[in-house]
This record gives sequence, structure tokens and C-alpha cells, in this order.
Amino acid sequence: MTEELIQKKWDNVEDLSEYKKELDGKYESGLPEYLAKYFDQEEKKILQREYFINLARERARRLVETTPEERKEYIESEVVKFWENNRAQLVKKQRRLGSHLEPVYEEPITVEVASDPEEQMGAE
Repeated sequence: MTEELIQKKWDNVEDLSEYKKELDGKYESGLPEYLAKYFDQEEKKILQREYFINLARERARRLVETTPEERKEYIESEVVKFWENNRAQLVKKQRRLGSHLEPVYEEPITVEVASDPEEQMGAE
């Protein structure tokens, strides 16, 4: 039966609950705890998948059906709603180098300068 569970995929919560009831009837004392946990996890996965699919569809529909002005108003209203529920604000990390300063660039040591000490050591 565990091989059957591994191969089984459910498209929606209704199919999963039907299969769960079907299995529940096969056991005298009800569905074992490990199977109940498994079905709960599978149901959670299905609900999360449906949520994100619906979220993507809603976002795509909004992009197609709304004007740029309406989208801007929607974003502003969402920002207001967000700050009603959240009190903390993330602060961007400050840059180590001020924007008015130019980074200091030093030329790398050339091959000639690097080989001089080697020649001196070889000559001695």
C-alpha cells in the first residue's frame, strides 16, 4: 500500500479527501497517525500550490485589465495597508564609501619591478 501512496498524485483537495475516506474504511481503528500526518501534509501542499497559481493568475489578470494609473493607485494603497500592520522599517545598509568620493585606484606592480629583486638575488 505504501508503494501505491508514493505513486499516487492528487490534483485537488477533494480527490485527496475521497481517497483518505476510502483508506479510513479499510482500517478497523481508523486511519493510522502516520497516514493522517501524510495526508495533512499533502493537503497543505495542494492548498499552497493552488494559492500561488491563483496569485499568479490574479497578478497577470491585473496587468492585462488595468491601466498604469490604476496599477500605481493599487500599489500605493497596498503600501498604506502594509504600514498599518507593520511598525518596523528596514533601513538600507549605508555604503562604506561616500557617493561624492571617487575610489582610489593604484596601478599594480609591473613585471619589471617585480623581477628586479629576483635579478639581484641571482647576481649575488
